[in-house]
Amino acid sequence: MYKYDDLLNSIHEHILNTLIALREWLHTWSILDALGVLFLTVLGLCIYLEARNPVLTRQARVLMKSYPLNLSTFFFNDLTASLLSLSSVYYLADAVNGHGLLVGMENGPLKYILCFILLDFTMYAWHYLMHHCDVLWVLHRVHHSDPNLNVTTGLRFHFGELLLEVMVRTGFILAMGITVEFLLVTQAVMSLFILFHHTNTRLPGERYLALIFIVPRLHRAHHSTLRSEHDSNYGAVFSVWDRLFHTLREVEPEQIGIEGWDEPGFLGMVKSCILADFGWTHKMKTLPVPIRKSRE
Repeated sequence: MYKYDDLLNSIHEHILNTLIALREWLHTWSILDALGVLFLTVLGLCIYLEARNPVLTRQARVLMKSYPLNLSTFFFNDLTASLLSLSSVYYLADAVNGHGLLVGMENGPLKYILCFILLDFTMYAWHYLMHHCDVLWVLHRVHHSDPNLNVTTGLRFHFGELLLEVMVRTGFILAMGITVEFLLVTQAVMSLFILFHHTNTRLPGERYLALIFIVPRLHRAHHSTLRSEHDSNYGAVFSVWDRLFHTLREVEPEQIGIEGWDEPGFLGMVKSCILADFGWTHKMKTLPVPIRKSRE
């Protein structure tokens, strides 16, 4: 009997110590750490959805080339940004920040929601400029050149574009009068939506979600080879901006990518992320992408 009680006490003490250690470990986490784990979780979930129910049907060997290329480009950009300490620009803006539209507004849910909406509109306007200014399009076409649209396409960008986006967000900090921490959290949440709408899948009730959000079926049109189709659906989170400014298109594209350009390897992609010239040597050829018809 005593041995049984001792065993129960030992188990109870072990569980209690484990919970205490877990609580202390969680206290060392910042909200950005939690969002990092959430980012990886959402990325894994989107890859799972693509494998289960793809809309654009590609051979596995083609996707196995796309995933590593896009992910390696993402890590290259992330490492370069870290070496250049780009995030320090945010903190510099935060240090001199004392004005802005939202400075006098009390911190709370209303301010955070309003700021998130305004940032989404800012990114909509920036995305529109990327398509309609030739100099910016040279950078942005690296993202559009992926002929295998999938969740990792949402991580594939020219480093010059990312650098300019830092400047845009820095201006947002100064214009709104918000803290850099809040901007980083807001941008992290927005990144989850970007992964979502690049996912090569079809979701039940997607047409209803599209009334409010940018969903995969809307963003596929944005990656069409036809300019009349890819110059549309610029929203990152909400589709309301596209509806309001008449840039919404609800079509299924026949081809994805940039017509007449070949997909480069990693070194070619790194070169494109360092150099931006109108005669980019790696032409990206786009082949027709079979699309699974909707059952709706």
